[in-house]
Amino acid sequence: MSQGETKSNESVIARSGSDEAISKDKIATPSARNDRIEVFRVKMLSMLAAFVFLLMFSANVLPAEKGQEQNPPLPQEHVRKLERIAAFIADELQRRSVKSVTVEDFTDFYKRPSATGTRLAREVSKQLAAAGDKNFMVLPDGGDAIVTGVVVPFKSGGKIKLDIKVVSADRSKIITSYTGIFLKKTRAVKN
Repeated sequence: MSQGETKSNESVIARSGSDEAISKDKIATPSARNDRIEVFRVKMLSMLAAFVFLLMFSANVLPAEKGQEQNPPLPQEHVRKLERIAAFIADELQRRSVKSVTVEDFTDFYKRPSATGTRLAREVSKQLAAAGDKNFMVLPDGGDAIVTGVVVPFKSGGKIKLDIKVVSADRSKIITSYTGIFLKKTRAVKN
C-alpha cells in the first residue's frame, strides 16, 4: 500500500468518525423530539378523554331537561282515554292467553318517529302494565305480542287520529286493533 492510500483510508476513518459524532447528535435530537411528541400525545389524549367524558355527561343530562320542556305531560283527558284503550287491549291479551307484550314507539303516517307518538306509546305501556297486573308482562322487547301505533294529525290542527294494532310477535296475525280521535290541548288566549 502506498502512503496516499493510507491517508485516504485515514480520512475515510476520520470522516466516518465525524459521521458517527454527527449521528450521535442526530440520535440525541430525535430522542428529545420524541419526548416532546410523547408529552404532546399524552396531553392530547387527556384532553380527548375529558371531552368524551363531558360529552357523555351532557348527553345524559341535557336531553332530559330539553325533553321536559318540549314534552309536557299528556292532558288528563288523553290519559283517561289511553287507560280505557289499554284496558280493552288487556282484555284481548288475557282472552288469548298472551303472557307478554311489547309496546313500540308510535310513528307518523310515513313510519317516522314522532314525539307525540313516543309520549302516547309510553302512556299506553304504563297503562297496559297496570291493567295486565299478573296476567301478562309488558317488556321492552321480545314480547309474545307487539303493540304498534300510527299518529296522524288532522289538517285542521285541532285533532289527532291514533291507530293502534296489536299483532303477534312474528307480525303474522292481528290480535286486535283500535282507532281513536284525540283533541289536541289548546292554550287559552289572554285578553
